[in-house]
Amino acid sequence: MKTPADHSLAWSPEFRLKPGPHLPSLLALRLFSLALVVVGWTDGRAADTAAPELAPWVEARQARAKKGAPTADEAPGLQPAAPKAGAPAVRPSDATLAQLRRELAEFKAQLAELPKDEFGLPPADAAIYAESVELQLQLDDWPPINLEKSCFTSLKWGRAVAAGIKADPDFMRTVRHLAPVGYRSKVDRSAQPYMLLLPDDFDPNSPKPWRLIVTLHGGYRWSRPLGTVIGAVNRTGDVHPGAITVMPFGRANTWYAWEGETDVWDVIADVKRRFRIDDNQVVLTGFSMGGGGAVLLGLTRPGAFAAVAPLSQAFYDFDPIPAARDLPAGPARWAPLLEDEIARRVARVYASPALAENGHGLPLMLGVGGADGLLKVQQSLTKAFDAAGAKYAAYVVPGVGHNGSAVAAQPEYQTFLMTHTRDAAPREVTFATASLRSPGRAWVTIEGLTAHYTKALIHAVADPDHGTLTVTTEGIERFSLAPPESLAPRGRTAVSVNGVKFAAPVAALTFEKAGGQWRVASGPVAALSKHPGLQGPVADAFTRGFLCVRPTGAPWHEAVNRHATALLEALRANWLKRHFGDLPVKADTEVTAEDRARFDLILFGDPGSNRLIAEALAVQSPWALPLRWTKDAVGFGENKFAADTHLPALIYPSPWRTGRYVVVNGVPLARGIPPARVLPGLDMQPLMPEAVGDFAVFQTDPATAGAAPAKSVYGGFFNEQWQ
Repeated sequence: MKTPADHSLAWSPEFRLKPGPHLPSLLALRLFSLALVVVGWTDGRAADTAAPELAPWVEARQARAKKGAPTADEAPGLQPAAPKAGAPAVRPSDATLAQLRRELAEFKAQLAELPKDEFGLPPADAAIYAESVELQLQLDDWPPINLEKSCFTSLKWGRAVAAGIKADPDFMRTVRHLAPVGYRSKVDRSAQPYMLLLPDDFDPNSPKPWRLIVTLHGGYRWSRPLGTVIGAVNRTGDVHPGAITVMPFGRANTWYAWEGETDVWDVIADVKRRFRIDDNQVVLTGFSMGGGGAVLLGLTRPGAFAAVAPLSQAFYDFDPIPAARDLPAGPARWAPLLEDEIARRVARVYASPALAENGHGLPLMLGVGGADGLLKVQQSLTKAFDAAGAKYAAYVVPGVGHNGSAVAAQPEYQTFLMTHTRDAAPREVTFATASLRSPGRAWVTIEGLTAHYTKALIHAVADPDHGTLTVTTEGIERFSLAPPESLAPRGRTAVSVNGVKFAAPVAALTFEKAGGQWRVASGPVAALSKHPGLQGPVADAFTRGFLCVRPTGAPWHEAVNRHATALLEALRANWLKRHFGDLPVKADTEVTAEDRARFDLILFGDPGSNRLIAEALAVQSPWALPLRWTKDAVGFGENKFAADTHLPALIYPSPWRTGRYVVVNGVPLARGIPPARVLPGLDMQPLMPEAVGDFAVFQTDPATAGAAPAKSVYGGFFNEQWQ
């Protein structure tokens, strides 16, 4: 493949793959995508400070490091290749499952003796071992690979880690090489695992901040937490001297969108909590689904990374993002919309190829095998970057298929990961978005859009030599600037917004449109407006701390309430299977004032069965829900539907706590990213009702008694004022 000369790396005809002295992190990444886990904890200091029970565990790690291969006991049946199609499941016997449950209960009792976190739960570094086994038992879905020994091994190593933490709370800071660690997710309070690789020259007491390389794994049908917390491969060498590497689990096969995106940010935050990380040296890379995730996160949050290097990028095609002016005028632009149109608009939140302008100022390197079917994806990306005028480097490895280690073995790629440093205060900022879920970059923050799910673009240039800030916008109603003093001296900088000039000194660097004209903002962003952190759609409420609330009262209509409770149970099963956590649920009679303040509340039922729905409907303006619901009729605006056969769903700013949502009968995306268009072997589609934007009305069928998804008969989005 030959791309423009200033963009591509030209390989000579004599070029041959040379892995070099250190295997790249993408090799471990590829193994991880096959549900394998690399554990190489070899630091002998752990045995000196931890409980005696830990000694065999540490000795085993040291033995593995010496011989460079796992023992049969440590590689319990996990294979370095996907199981053959049609292979039978390997389910443990009932007696073995009973023994496993007994050992799990004993381990959980051991965990109960450890210090508690902010949620009153044991440390995630140890809890990941128990929760991974408990999840496997709850799923009772045994793939055609032997997970029986994996479960027992997880409990074995978990007991050792718990003993180490009990003896020394800082025990986990002594890990070396690739090790599973965990953090407590604020989304659902589960202990989520990720892999951590510390370099050989790591010193936890050094004042030096470290470069952080975030590596995203590829997709795999049987990917689950258990594969992240037990070991099958040994690592004895350091991949990137001077850098810490992390591999988020990303809730398995989420394509790093929504809850999967939250996992990546939470992992980065957890690493920064543990170690000194240079904020300007965070690099993002990944392979296959992880390469697609690197594109997705790199282009929606370009200001977070020093560089982005996606390999063999897998993602689905995106439609172009229209401009706000291309939508119909008035209420018709928001509702009613066909379900396919709702799904298309929601997908634009992560329409990264359509946001290629965000490649400006972001070092990018793309690599793929010449025999990989995903070569066409890289070609479409380079075409998008060319059209946007964004610079990048791209290479193709001749004759190589979908092989992460081979594509990552190129020395230019390895150098790229260690070379770049983010400019925290660039003179020029370009940023495009279709949702305030991704609101800005560097010192530019968009606070209001003309219309969500349409193209918004801002370009800001600081010229400290002439004391000016020049801004051009499209599809934006409000924005703020926070350049450092070195770029825009306070009181001595004039501003131009789309040609409208504001002479120095400018009172504030927040601007808004009024009557179609730009002006200095007259006050803070309106609370009842779509702004960063409060922009919807329903799926957004499940990307941060939430609490589902089940009904306990007498419903207005039994058949409709059955559909609501069936929706909750479907969500519970889907959350376990797709996001690997227990759905947080409380009865409506148990919700506290702290819950209302701390979580987005997901309410199920009707005003008769769920007292919080009745309470939310009783709130008066300006926080009144735009939903009319009586025993006879339900609807939004002028639309009415029979209440005995229809169930509404919506997301809205919480009437109980600023900055929080309340959701009624809403679930995450039914149809988000369709992976079958790229990797048809992956079974990741959730069995949920149709897609919901900001609101919908479902027609229920009393004959199914909630056994089948209800049909959406009306739905769409609220406008930028939540109306």
